[in-house]
Amino acid sequence: GTYQIEKLKTVKDLIGAANGLMKTAYLHRAEMVRTYANFRQELIPIDVKKAMENDPVHNLPLQSLDALRIYTLDEVLGGPNTVTIEGRSKITGVMPLYINLSLYELVLHNVGLTDSLFRKSVFLDRADLIRKNLDNQSTRIVPFDLQALFERKEGDTLMLPGDRVIIYPNDAVGFNTSSVEIYGKVKRPAVYPLSQSMSLVDLLLQAGGYTEDASVFMAEVTRVGQATLGEDSLVHVLFTELPDLFDTTRAKIDILNSSTAKRFLLRNRDKVFIRPNPDYYQPRGVIIRGQVKFSGTYMLSKRNERLSDLIGRAGGVSPDGYARGIRVIRDGISLRLNAELAIDDPEGRDDIILQTNDEIVVPFKPNTVQVTGEVQNPGTYGFLSGEDTDFYLNRAGGVTDSADFVLVTYPEGYVFRANTGVFSGSPEIYDGSRIHVVKIPPPPPPDPINPNEESFFDSWKDILALLSSTITVLVLAKNL
Repeated sequence: GTYQIEKLKTVKDLIGAANGLMKTAYLHRAEMVRTYANFRQELIPIDVKKAMENDPVHNLPLQSLDALRIYTLDEVLGGPNTVTIEGRSKITGVMPLYINLSLYELVLHNVGLTDSLFRKSVFLDRADLIRKNLDNQSTRIVPFDLQALFERKEGDTLMLPGDRVIIYPNDAVGFNTSSVEIYGKVKRPAVYPLSQSMSLVDLLLQAGGYTEDASVFMAEVTRVGQATLGEDSLVHVLFTELPDLFDTTRAKIDILNSSTAKRFLLRNRDKVFIRPNPDYYQPRGVIIRGQVKFSGTYMLSKRNERLSDLIGRAGGVSPDGYARGIRVIRDGISLRLNAELAIDDPEGRDDIILQTNDEIVVPFKPNTVQVTGEVQNPGTYGFLSGEDTDFYLNRAGGVTDSADFVLVTYPEGYVFRANTGVFSGSPEIYDGSRIHVVKIPPPPPPDPINPNEESFFDSWKDILALLSSTITVLVLAKNL
Protein backbone atom coordinates (compact mmCIF):
# COMPACT_ATOMS: atom_id res chain seq x y z
CA GLY A 1 0.00 0.00 0.00
CA THR A 2 0.87 3.69 0.27
CA TYR A 3 2.08 5.12 3.58
CA GLN A 4 2.76 8.60 4.96
CA ILE A 5 6.49 9.25 5.03
CA GLU A 6 6.17 11.57 8.05
CA LYS A 7 5.67 8.53 10.30
CA LEU A 8 8.43 6.37 8.71
CA LYS A 9 12.18 6.79 8.56
CA THR A 10 13.79 3.64 7.10
CA VAL A 11 13.10 0.58 4.95
CA LYS A 12 12.63 -1.49 8.10
CA ASP A 13 10.00 0.96 9.33
CA LEU A 14 8.13 0.68 6.02
CA ILE A 15 8.11 -3.14 6.19
CA GLY A 16 6.87 -2.94 9.78
CA ALA A 17 4.04 -0.59 8.73
CA ALA A 18 3.02 -3.23 6.13
CA ASN A 19 2.61 -5.78 8.97
CA GLY A 20 5.97 -7.44 8.31
CA LEU A 21 7.19 -9.99 5.82
CA MET A 22 5.27 -13.05 4.62
CA LYS A 23 6.80 -16.51 4.94
CA THR A 24 7.07 -16.73 1.15
CA ALA A 25 9.12 -13.51 0.89
CA TYR A 26 12.54 -13.76 -0.78
CA LEU A 27 14.94 -12.05 1.68
CA HIS A 28 18.13 -11.62 -0.32
CA ARG A 29 16.93 -9.21 -2.98
CA ALA A 30 14.40 -6.41 -3.08
CA GLU A 31 14.26 -3.29 -5.21
CA MET A 32 13.79 0.33 -4.23
CA VAL A 33 12.71 2.66 -7.03
CA ARG A 34 13.55 6.24 -6.05
CA THR A 35 11.99 9.18 -7.91
CA TYR A 36 13.78 12.53 -7.81
CA ALA A 37 12.40 16.06 -8.21
CA ASN A 38 13.25 16.09 -11.93
CA PHE A 39 11.22 12.84 -12.28
CA ARG A 40 14.27 10.76 -13.04
CA GLN A 41 14.28 7.38 -11.31
CA GLU A 42 16.98 5.20 -9.74
CA LEU A 43 16.84 1.43 -9.03
CA ILE A 44 18.49 0.58 -5.69
CA PRO A 45 18.97 -3.16 -4.81
CA ILE A 46 18.33 -4.05 -1.16
CA ASP A 47 19.07 -7.16 0.92
CA VAL A 48 15.89 -7.43 2.97
CA LYS A 49 17.48 -9.71 5.59
CA LYS A 50 20.27 -7.21 6.23
CA ALA A 51 17.81 -4.30 6.24
CA MET A 52 15.79 -6.05 8.96
CA GLU A 53 19.09 -6.43 10.91
CA ASN A 54 19.57 -2.62 10.72
CA ASP A 55 22.46 -2.77 8.28
CA PRO A 56 22.82 0.93 7.33
CA VAL A 57 23.79 0.03 3.74
CA HIS A 58 20.43 -1.69 3.14
CA ASN A 59 18.18 -0.13 5.78
CA LEU A 60 18.09 3.09 3.79
CA PRO A 61 16.46 6.32 4.93
CA LEU A 62 13.19 6.84 3.03
CA GLN A 63 12.42 9.69 0.68
CA SER A 64 9.09 10.90 -0.71
CA LEU A 65 7.77 8.77 -3.61
CA ASP A 66 10.07 5.80 -2.83
CA ALA A 67 8.59 2.45 -3.99
CA LEU A 68 9.76 -0.85 -2.43
CA ARG A 69 9.16 -4.14 -4.27
CA ILE A 70 9.64 -7.41 -2.33
CA TYR A 71 9.55 -10.65 -4.36
CA THR A 72 8.21 -14.10 -3.46
CA LEU A 73 10.30 -17.26 -3.39
CA ASP A 74 8.39 -18.58 -6.42
CA GLU A 75 9.12 -15.46 -8.47
CA VAL A 76 12.84 -15.70 -7.83
CA LEU A 77 13.46 -19.46 -7.60
CA GLY A 78 11.32 -20.42 -10.57
CA GLY A 79 8.10 -21.87 -8.91
CA PRO A 80 5.24 -21.84 -8.57
CA ASN A 81 5.07 -24.43 -5.82
CA THR A 82 1.33 -24.77 -6.31
CA VAL A 83 -1.23 -26.87 -8.20
CA THR A 84 -4.72 -25.93 -9.40
CA ILE A 85 -7.99 -27.86 -9.55
CA GLU A 86 -10.87 -26.61 -11.72
CA GLY A 87 -14.35 -27.55 -12.92
CA ARG A 88 -16.91 -29.83 -11.28
CA SER A 89 -15.13 -30.16 -7.94
CA LYS A 90 -16.42 -29.32 -4.47
CA ILE A 91 -13.18 -27.49 -3.73
CA THR A 92 -11.50 -25.54 -6.54
CA GLY A 93 -8.67 -23.07 -6.82
CA VAL A 94 -4.91 -22.81 -6.27
CA MET A 95 -3.45 -25.11 -3.61
CA PRO A 96 0.05 -25.54 -2.14
CA LEU A 97 2.16 -28.34 -3.56
CA TYR A 98 3.15 -30.50 -0.61
CA ILE A 99 5.97 -33.04 -0.78
CA ASN A 100 4.79 -36.37 -2.28
CA LEU A 101 1.30 -34.97 -3.15
CA SER A 102 -0.22 -37.42 -5.62
CA LEU A 103 -3.04 -37.04 -8.13
CA TYR A 104 -5.11 -39.52 -6.11
CA GLU A 105 -4.68 -37.53 -2.88
CA LEU A 106 -5.62 -34.29 -4.66
CA VAL A 107 -8.80 -35.84 -6.10
CA LEU A 108 -9.73 -37.67 -2.90
CA HIS A 109 -9.59 -34.59 -0.67
CA ASN A 110 -11.06 -32.01 -3.06
CA VAL A 111 -13.40 -33.33 -5.76
CA GLY A 112 -16.00 -34.81 -3.39
CA LEU A 113 -16.54 -38.22 -5.02
CA THR A 114 -17.34 -39.75 -1.64
CA ASP A 115 -20.64 -37.80 -1.77
CA SER A 116 -22.90 -40.15 -3.75
CA LEU A 117 -25.32 -37.36 -4.80
CA PHE A 118 -22.55 -35.01 -5.92
CA ARG A 119 -20.78 -37.87 -7.67
CA LYS A 120 -23.75 -38.25 -10.07
CA SER A 121 -23.06 -34.76 -11.42
CA VAL A 122 -19.42 -35.56 -12.29
CA PHE A 123 -18.26 -37.05 -15.58
CA LEU A 124 -16.32 -40.05 -14.24
CA ASP A 125 -14.98 -41.49 -17.48
CA ARG A 126 -12.43 -38.74 -18.06
CA ALA A 127 -10.62 -35.88 -16.38
CA ASP A 128 -7.53 -34.00 -17.57
CA LEU A 129 -4.16 -33.20 -16.07
CA ILE A 130 -2.57 -30.15 -17.73
CA ARG A 131 1.22 -30.32 -17.25
CA LYS A 132 4.09 -28.09 -18.38
CA ASN A 133 6.63 -29.41 -20.84
CA LEU A 134 10.37 -29.30 -20.32
CA ASP A 135 10.58 -25.81 -21.85
CA ASN A 136 8.45 -24.60 -18.88
CA GLN A 137 6.26 -22.63 -21.31
CA SER A 138 4.08 -24.98 -23.37
CA THR A 139 1.73 -27.56 -21.84
CA ARG A 140 0.36 -31.00 -22.67
CA ILE A 141 -2.89 -32.77 -21.75
CA VAL A 142 -2.69 -36.01 -19.82
CA PRO A 143 -6.20 -37.55 -19.74
CA PHE A 144 -7.10 -40.08 -17.06
CA ASP A 145 -10.06 -42.20 -15.99
CA LEU A 146 -11.39 -40.40 -12.90
CA GLN A 147 -13.42 -43.34 -11.62
CA ALA A 148 -10.55 -45.81 -12.11
CA LEU A 149 -8.20 -43.46 -10.27
CA PHE A 150 -10.66 -43.04 -7.40
CA GLU A 151 -11.06 -46.82 -7.15
CA ARG A 152 -7.25 -47.27 -7.30
CA LYS A 153 -7.56 -49.21 -10.54
CA GLU A 154 -5.37 -46.80 -12.54
CA GLY A 155 -1.78 -45.82 -11.89
CA ASP A 156 -1.24 -42.77 -9.72
CA THR A 157 1.28 -39.99 -10.38
CA LEU A 158 3.03 -37.34 -8.30
CA MET A 159 1.92 -33.77 -8.80
CA LEU A 160 4.45 -31.31 -10.20
CA PRO A 161 4.67 -27.52 -9.76
CA GLY A 162 2.11 -25.71 -11.94
CA ASP A 163 -0.04 -28.79 -12.64
CA ARG A 164 -3.73 -28.16 -13.37
CA VAL A 165 -6.48 -30.77 -12.92
CA ILE A 166 -9.82 -30.26 -14.73
CA ILE A 167 -12.91 -32.18 -13.58
CA TYR A 168 -15.83 -32.13 -16.05
CA PRO A 169 -19.59 -32.04 -15.24
CA ASN A 170 -21.73 -34.94 -16.35
CA ASP A 171 -23.60 -32.81 -18.89
CA ALA A 172 -20.40 -31.83 -20.69
CA VAL A 173 -21.03 -34.68 -23.13
CA GLY A 174 -24.31 -35.73 -24.75
CA PHE A 175 -27.78 -34.29 -24.13
CA ASN A 176 -28.17 -34.91 -20.45
CA THR A 177 -30.25 -31.81 -19.74
CA SER A 178 -33.76 -32.23 -21.15
CA SER A 179 -36.31 -29.46 -20.93
CA VAL A 180 -39.84 -28.45 -21.89
CA GLU A 181 -41.32 -25.00 -22.40
CA ILE A 182 -44.70 -23.50 -21.64
CA TYR A 183 -45.99 -20.19 -22.97
CA GLY A 184 -49.17 -18.15 -23.05
CA LYS A 185 -51.74 -17.72 -20.32
CA VAL A 186 -49.94 -19.27 -17.35
CA LYS A 187 -48.57 -17.41 -14.34
CA ARG A 188 -44.90 -18.38 -14.85
CA PRO A 189 -44.19 -19.07 -18.53
CA ALA A 190 -40.63 -20.41 -18.83
CA VAL A 191 -38.36 -23.32 -19.71
CA TYR A 192 -38.53 -26.16 -17.14
CA PRO A 193 -36.35 -29.27 -16.67
CA LEU A 194 -37.97 -32.42 -18.00
CA SER A 195 -38.38 -35.03 -15.29
CA GLN A 196 -39.02 -38.71 -15.88
CA SER A 197 -42.71 -39.44 -16.65
CA MET A 198 -43.51 -35.72 -16.51
CA SER A 199 -47.09 -35.00 -17.60
CA LEU A 200 -48.76 -31.83 -18.84
CA VAL A 201 -50.46 -31.48 -15.45
CA ASP A 202 -47.04 -31.56 -13.75
CA LEU A 203 -45.85 -28.76 -16.03
CA LEU A 204 -48.99 -26.68 -15.40
CA LEU A 205 -48.44 -26.91 -11.65
CA GLN A 206 -44.79 -25.81 -11.97
CA ALA A 207 -45.91 -22.89 -14.15
CA GLY A 208 -48.26 -21.71 -11.38
CA GLY A 209 -51.51 -22.60 -13.14
CA TYR A 210 -53.57 -20.48 -15.51
CA THR A 211 -54.07 -16.75 -15.60
CA GLU A 212 -57.70 -15.68 -15.35
CA ASP A 213 -57.95 -14.99 -19.10
CA ALA A 214 -56.76 -18.47 -20.16
CA SER A 215 -58.73 -20.80 -22.39
CA VAL A 216 -58.94 -24.19 -20.69
CA PHE A 217 -60.53 -25.93 -23.64
CA MET A 218 -57.40 -27.18 -25.39
CA ALA A 219 -53.59 -26.91 -25.25
CA GLU A 220 -51.38 -26.93 -28.31
CA VAL A 221 -48.10 -28.88 -28.08
CA THR A 222 -45.37 -28.73 -30.73
CA ARG A 223 -43.00 -31.69 -30.71
CA VAL A 224 -39.75 -32.18 -32.58
CA GLY A 225 -39.66 -35.61 -34.21
CA GLN A 226 -36.64 -37.31 -35.72
CA ALA A 227 -38.83 -39.37 -38.01
CA THR A 228 -42.27 -39.56 -39.66
CA LEU A 229 -42.29 -35.86 -40.57
CA GLY A 230 -43.58 -34.94 -44.00
CA GLU A 231 -41.42 -33.17 -46.56
CA ASP A 232 -42.70 -29.71 -45.58
CA SER A 233 -43.25 -30.42 -41.87
CA LEU A 234 -40.95 -28.98 -39.22
CA VAL A 235 -42.66 -30.22 -36.04
CA HIS A 236 -45.60 -32.33 -34.94
CA VAL A 237 -48.55 -30.25 -33.69
CA LEU A 238 -50.59 -32.05 -31.04
CA PHE A 239 -53.71 -31.01 -29.15
CA THR A 240 -54.87 -32.20 -25.75
CA GLU A 241 -57.66 -31.28 -23.37
CA LEU A 242 -56.84 -29.21 -20.29
CA PRO A 243 -58.15 -29.55 -16.74
CA ASP A 244 -60.78 -26.89 -15.99
CA LEU A 245 -59.32 -25.46 -12.78
CA PHE A 246 -61.92 -22.68 -12.88
CA ASP A 247 -64.60 -25.26 -12.06
CA THR A 248 -65.67 -24.56 -8.47
CA THR A 249 -68.09 -27.47 -8.22
CA ARG A 250 -65.39 -30.15 -7.93
CA ALA A 251 -62.27 -30.63 -5.83
CA LYS A 252 -59.15 -29.48 -7.64
CA ILE A 253 -57.33 -32.78 -7.07
CA ASP A 254 -60.22 -34.69 -8.68
CA ILE A 255 -60.12 -32.36 -11.68
CA LEU A 256 -56.37 -32.95 -12.08
CA ASN A 257 -56.46 -36.72 -11.64
CA SER A 258 -59.31 -37.23 -14.08
CA SER A 259 -57.84 -34.93 -16.71
CA THR A 260 -56.55 -36.12 -20.08
CA ALA A 261 -53.58 -33.82 -19.48
CA LYS A 262 -52.41 -36.07 -16.63
CA ARG A 263 -51.99 -38.91 -19.10
CA PHE A 264 -50.25 -36.74 -21.67
CA LEU A 265 -46.52 -37.40 -21.12
CA LEU A 266 -44.07 -34.73 -22.25
CA ARG A 267 -40.89 -35.26 -24.24
CA ASN A 268 -37.65 -33.35 -24.52
CA ARG A 269 -38.04 -29.95 -26.24
CA ASP A 270 -41.87 -30.02 -26.23
CA LYS A 271 -43.40 -26.56 -26.37
CA VAL A 272 -46.81 -26.08 -24.76
CA PHE A 273 -49.06 -23.13 -25.62
CA ILE A 274 -52.04 -22.08 -23.46
CA ARG A 275 -54.16 -19.78 -25.61
CA PRO A 276 -56.23 -16.78 -24.39
CA ASN A 277 -59.95 -17.12 -23.87
CA PRO A 278 -61.62 -15.20 -26.72
CA ASP A 279 -64.72 -14.64 -24.57
CA TYR A 280 -62.84 -13.27 -21.58
CA TYR A 281 -63.74 -9.68 -20.75
CA GLN A 282 -61.59 -7.47 -18.57
CA PRO A 283 -63.72 -4.76 -16.90
CA ARG A 284 -62.90 -1.37 -18.36
CA GLY A 285 -63.46 2.03 -16.79
CA VAL A 286 -64.28 5.48 -18.22
CA ILE A 287 -64.78 8.83 -16.50
CA ILE A 288 -67.60 11.30 -17.03
CA ARG A 289 -67.50 14.67 -15.30
CA GLY A 290 -69.17 18.03 -15.53
CA GLN A 291 -72.85 18.82 -16.04
CA VAL A 292 -74.47 15.42 -15.64
CA LYS A 293 -76.61 14.14 -12.79
CA PHE A 294 -74.14 11.47 -11.58
CA SER A 295 -70.54 12.20 -12.54
CA GLY A 296 -67.69 9.81 -11.74
CA THR A 297 -66.06 6.59 -12.95
CA TYR A 298 -68.16 3.98 -14.73
CA MET A 299 -67.29 0.44 -15.76
CA LEU A 300 -68.34 -0.32 -19.32
CA SER A 301 -71.24 -2.76 -19.09
CA LYS A 302 -70.86 -4.33 -22.55
CA ARG A 303 -68.27 -4.59 -25.30
CA ASN A 304 -69.85 -1.99 -27.60
CA GLU A 305 -71.14 0.52 -25.07
CA ARG A 306 -71.62 3.88 -26.77
CA LEU A 307 -71.43 7.52 -25.73
CA SER A 308 -75.23 7.89 -25.57
CA ASP A 309 -75.46 4.79 -23.32
CA LEU A 310 -73.02 6.18 -20.77
CA ILE A 311 -74.58 9.66 -20.74
CA GLY A 312 -77.91 7.97 -20.06
CA ARG A 313 -76.40 5.92 -17.20
CA ALA A 314 -75.03 9.17 -15.75
CA GLY A 315 -78.54 10.64 -15.57
CA GLY A 316 -78.33 12.69 -18.76
CA VAL A 317 -77.07 16.22 -19.38
CA SER A 318 -78.25 18.69 -16.71
CA PRO A 319 -80.32 21.77 -17.68
CA ASP A 320 -77.21 23.94 -17.38
CA GLY A 321 -75.09 21.52 -19.42
CA TYR A 322 -74.31 21.87 -23.12
CA ALA A 323 -74.57 18.61 -25.07
CA ARG A 324 -73.08 20.00 -28.27
CA GLY A 325 -69.97 21.10 -26.38
CA ILE A 326 -69.28 17.66 -24.87
CA ARG A 327 -65.68 16.54 -25.37
CA VAL A 328 -64.47 12.93 -25.43
CA ILE A 329 -60.76 12.79 -24.55
CA ARG A 330 -58.90 9.64 -25.60
CA ASP A 331 -55.16 9.22 -24.98
CA GLY A 332 -54.89 12.97 -24.40
CA ILE A 333 -56.59 13.88 -27.71
CA SER A 334 -60.04 15.47 -27.97
CA LEU A 335 -62.21 13.56 -30.48
CA ARG A 336 -64.22 15.56 -33.03
CA LEU A 337 -67.89 14.64 -32.66
CA ASN A 338 -71.31 16.15 -32.03
CA ALA A 339 -72.53 14.58 -28.78
CA GLU A 340 -75.92 16.26 -29.18
CA LEU A 341 -76.47 14.23 -32.36
CA ALA A 342 -75.18 11.12 -30.56
CA ILE A 343 -77.85 11.53 -27.89
CA ASP A 344 -80.60 12.25 -30.43
CA ASP A 345 -79.51 9.47 -32.83
CA PRO A 346 -78.21 6.47 -30.83
CA GLU A 347 -75.80 4.26 -32.82
CA GLY A 348 -75.54 7.01 -35.40
CA ARG A 349 -72.37 8.48 -36.89
CA ASP A 350 -71.44 10.54 -33.82
CA ASP A 351 -72.43 7.93 -31.22
CA ILE A 352 -68.98 6.41 -30.87
CA ILE A 353 -68.07 3.17 -29.05
CA LEU A 354 -66.19 4.01 -25.86
CA GLN A 355 -62.79 2.61 -24.90
CA THR A 356 -60.96 2.06 -21.62
CA ASN A 357 -59.81 5.29 -19.91
CA ASP A 358 -61.93 7.57 -22.13
CA GLU A 359 -62.82 10.83 -20.36
CA ILE A 360 -66.10 12.60 -21.12
CA VAL A 361 -66.38 16.29 -20.19
CA VAL A 362 -69.82 17.93 -20.17
CA PRO A 363 -69.47 21.78 -20.00
CA PHE A 364 -71.89 24.54 -18.98
CA LYS A 365 -73.82 26.33 -21.72
CA PRO A 366 -71.47 29.18 -22.73
CA ASN A 367 -74.20 31.44 -24.22
CA THR A 368 -71.43 33.31 -26.07
CA VAL A 369 -69.78 33.57 -29.48
CA GLN A 370 -66.17 34.69 -29.86
CA VAL A 371 -65.13 36.89 -32.80
CA THR A 372 -61.41 37.38 -33.51
CA GLY A 373 -59.02 38.41 -36.26
CA GLU A 374 -59.56 41.11 -38.91
CA VAL A 375 -62.69 42.81 -37.51
CA GLN A 376 -63.11 46.32 -36.20
CA ASN A 377 -64.02 45.28 -32.65
CA PRO A 378 -62.96 41.68 -31.81
CA GLY A 379 -64.37 40.19 -28.61
CA THR A 380 -66.93 37.86 -27.03
CA TYR A 381 -70.61 38.44 -27.84
CA GLY A 382 -73.82 37.04 -26.45
CA PHE A 383 -75.31 34.11 -28.35
CA LEU A 384 -78.63 34.59 -30.16
CA SER A 385 -80.21 31.44 -31.55
CA GLY A 386 -80.71 31.26 -35.33
CA GLU A 387 -78.27 34.04 -36.28
CA ASP A 388 -75.57 33.53 -38.92
CA THR A 389 -71.94 34.54 -39.38
CA ASP A 390 -72.64 37.96 -40.93
CA PHE A 391 -74.77 38.91 -37.94
CA TYR A 392 -71.85 38.51 -35.53
CA LEU A 393 -69.37 40.11 -37.94
CA ASN A 394 -71.64 43.16 -38.13
CA ARG A 395 -71.86 43.27 -34.33
CA ALA A 396 -68.05 43.31 -34.33
CA GLY A 397 -68.06 46.40 -36.61
CA GLY A 398 -67.50 44.51 -39.84
CA VAL A 399 -64.32 43.18 -41.33
CA THR A 400 -61.24 45.32 -42.00
CA ASP A 401 -59.71 46.06 -45.40
CA SER A 402 -57.11 43.35 -44.67
CA ALA A 403 -59.73 40.58 -44.31
CA ASP A 404 -59.27 37.55 -46.58
CA PHE A 405 -61.66 34.76 -45.46
CA VAL A 406 -63.55 33.54 -42.39
CA LEU A 407 -63.02 30.37 -40.33
CA VAL A 408 -65.96 29.22 -38.20
CA THR A 409 -65.14 26.70 -35.44
CA TYR A 410 -68.21 24.96 -34.04
CA PRO A 411 -68.34 23.80 -30.41
CA GLU A 412 -67.63 20.16 -31.35
CA GLY A 413 -64.41 21.24 -33.10
CA TYR A 414 -65.49 21.15 -36.76
CA VAL A 415 -64.09 24.06 -38.81
CA PHE A 416 -65.79 25.64 -41.84
CA ARG A 417 -64.42 28.25 -44.24
CA ALA A 418 -66.47 31.14 -45.66
CA ASN A 419 -65.48 33.99 -47.96
CA THR A 420 -65.94 37.71 -47.34
CA GLY A 421 -67.42 40.28 -49.68
CA VAL A 422 -69.99 39.81 -52.45
CA PHE A 423 -69.57 36.04 -52.79
CA SER A 424 -69.41 35.33 -49.07
CA GLY A 425 -71.24 32.48 -47.37
CA SER A 426 -72.81 32.99 -43.97
CA PRO A 427 -73.16 29.70 -42.06
CA GLU A 428 -75.43 29.54 -39.04
CA ILE A 429 -73.66 30.04 -35.70
CA TYR A 430 -74.25 27.80 -32.68
CA ASP A 431 -73.68 28.51 -29.03
CA GLY A 432 -69.97 28.39 -28.12
CA SER A 433 -68.72 28.89 -31.69
CA ARG A 434 -65.65 30.95 -32.64
CA ILE A 435 -65.48 33.19 -35.72
CA HIS A 436 -61.98 34.10 -36.88
CA VAL A 437 -61.32 36.44 -39.82
CA VAL A 438 -58.01 35.62 -41.49
CA LYS A 439 -55.76 38.41 -42.74
CA ILE A 440 -54.74 38.70 -46.41
CA PRO A 441 -51.24 37.26 -46.69
CA PRO A 442 -48.50 39.75 -47.61
CA PRO A 443 -47.35 39.83 -51.26
CA PRO A 444 -44.34 37.68 -52.10
CA PRO A 445 -40.98 39.43 -51.94
CA PRO A 446 -39.61 40.75 -55.28
CA ASP A 447 -37.20 38.66 -57.29
CA PRO A 448 -33.75 39.58 -55.92
CA ILE A 449 -32.22 39.22 -59.42
CA ASN A 450 -34.93 41.03 -61.47
CA PRO A 451 -36.98 43.01 -58.95
CA ASN A 452 -39.00 44.82 -61.66
CA GLU A 453 -39.71 41.74 -63.77
CA GLU A 454 -43.25 40.40 -63.54
CA SER A 455 -43.76 36.81 -62.56
CA PHE A 456 -44.49 34.25 -65.23
CA PHE A 457 -48.00 33.83 -63.85
CA ASP A 458 -48.76 37.58 -63.91
CA SER A 459 -47.49 37.87 -67.48
CA TRP A 460 -49.76 35.12 -68.72
CA LYS A 461 -52.68 36.66 -66.80
CA ASP A 462 -52.22 39.94 -68.64
CA ILE A 463 -51.86 38.16 -71.98
CA LEU A 464 -55.09 36.22 -71.47
CA ALA A 465 -56.93 39.40 -70.46
CA LEU A 466 -55.72 41.13 -73.64
CA LEU A 467 -56.78 38.20 -75.82
CA SER A 468 -60.20 38.14 -74.16
CA SER A 469 -60.68 41.86 -74.82
CA THR A 470 -59.56 41.49 -78.45
CA ILE A 471 -61.98 38.63 -79.12
CA THR A 472 -64.82 40.64 -77.58
CA VAL A 473 -64.09 43.61 -79.85
CA LEU A 474 -63.93 41.38 -82.95
CA VAL A 475 -67.27 39.76 -82.14
CA LEU A 476 -68.95 43.13 -81.65
CA ALA A 477 -67.48 44.48 -84.92
CA LYS A 478 -68.74 41.45 -86.84
CA ASN A 479 -72.24 41.87 -85.47
CA LEU A 480 -72.25 45.49 -86.52
